[in-house]
Amino acid sequence: MFNDLSRVTGAAGLGVGSLAYFPAMDVVRQALPMLLVLVLVLLKMALIIRIPLVLPFSTFDLKIVITVSIVQFAMIFVDCCRNRPLASAT
Repeated sequence: MFNDLSRVTGAAGLGVGSLAYFPAMDVVRQALPMLLVLVLVLLKMALIIRIPLVLPFSTFDLKIVITVSIVQFAMIFVDCCRNRPLASAT
């Protein structure tokens, strides 16, 4: 008897909790692309700010210059190709 009552009470509690949870998760799902853009913009800004600081301390070592160039290209590539498919599905 007590097990059945606790099961019904738990199911009712989950139902009431889901009334607020599902709309909140829908808002999060809709906001994620905007957050991704914000993170990419901040990362690109940080890289551009750090380039003049890192290169003199590395004495303009070729490995560092190539690494920074590859990272910058990768971030630009990810930002440009985020919503576009790389290959056509036809």
